[in-house]
Amino acid sequence: MKAGLIALIIIHGLIHLMGFLKAFNLAKIDTLNSFISKPVGITWFIVCLLFILTAVLYLTDYDVWWGLAIVAIILSQVLIISVWKEAKFGTLANLLILTPAIIACATFYFNKMVANERALIIAQSQTHTISDRKISDLPPVVQLWLTKSGVTNTRIPNQVNVIQSLQMKLDESQENWVPAKATQLFTPTAPAFNWQVKLKPNLFMPIVGRDEYFEGKGGMLIKLLGMYPIVDVADNKRINEAALQRYLAEICWFPQAALSEFITWRAIDSHSAEATIHHFGTIATGIFQFDDTGNFRAFKTMRYKGVEEGDEKVEWTVSAVEHQTINDIKVPTKLEAEWNLPTGKWKWLKLQVDSVSYTFE
Repeated sequence: MKAGLIALIIIHGLIHLMGFLKAFNLAKIDTLNSFISKPVGITWFIVCLLFILTAVLYLTDYDVWWGLAIVAIILSQVLIISVWKEAKFGTLANLLILTPAIIACATFYFNKMVANERALIIAQSQTHTISDRKISDLPPVVQLWLTKSGVTNTRIPNQVNVIQSLQMKLDESQENWVPAKATQLFTPTAPAFNWQVKLKPNLFMPIVGRDEYFEGKGGMLIKLLGMYPIVDVADNKRINEAALQRYLAEICWFPQAALSEFITWRAIDSHSAEATIHHFGTIATGIFQFDDTGNFRAFKTMRYKGVEEGDEKVEWTVSAVEHQTINDIKVPTKLEAEWNLPTGKWKWLKLQVDSVSYTFE
């Protein structure tokens, strides 16, 4: 689709050369019978250059290519109207270019919103060392997990960044998996996360989404084409708790957070322990399960699937499929998530960790 749009922009741009050539009598243009003055002919040439430059910016993934595209489209349409009888079909090309330009514009401002949110999260993070709490104070199975993960005598990072490739199902009736890419920021020293995802259910309907937890408040925003909200909910009891439960489950990517002052542990048996996190008045609880060697195996909790009044909690499970050592920390790199619904188990997520990076300041 990208190659097709680039080709369209270039061809549409080059067609504008006809107005320039006509104005300066450099070629006989039979399809243009209207008189075109030399100043207007120069404008046709400028529009051609604008479209070519737009194609170059789009090809190189310059994130504000859409701005130049919109300028070129406006000028182009003015020129087309001036010779409407001969050039009216150029309007269709302008519309075909305008549509992805508007989507790119909306996505740009969505990304800017996320960047601002992440800046706020980073600003409140700080660094502690694990000496504030001893590993030996934790349940034996959690001690084994930390040791197995390589956490001994390391600091708790103040930032964790995870890049993910996903396969998702958006509702229970969906049969096909939707591919997606996501980035996620965590601040373990002051529990918070911001997750941004981009999905393409098809070539023409991209979806962007953001899920977050910050200072006791959760929020979920999903937009079709970057413009039309599908889900927009924030700061109610259900979303706050659900977001903090998600954070708790995902400390499997930065097990140092098990030593956080905000998390308390209760041993259940030799393979599991219950964790409870208190933060800004929001409380979340879940059970961590481990295999015989101390590897993280699963996280289970009763979690709100919906956020409306009357919605009840449903068992939610995140399971590890594969582990790898990244930056000296062993973490699950393939995971799956499912809801245990009254109609049966519904697996809605398959996740592959592409990278994990830790920042210590």
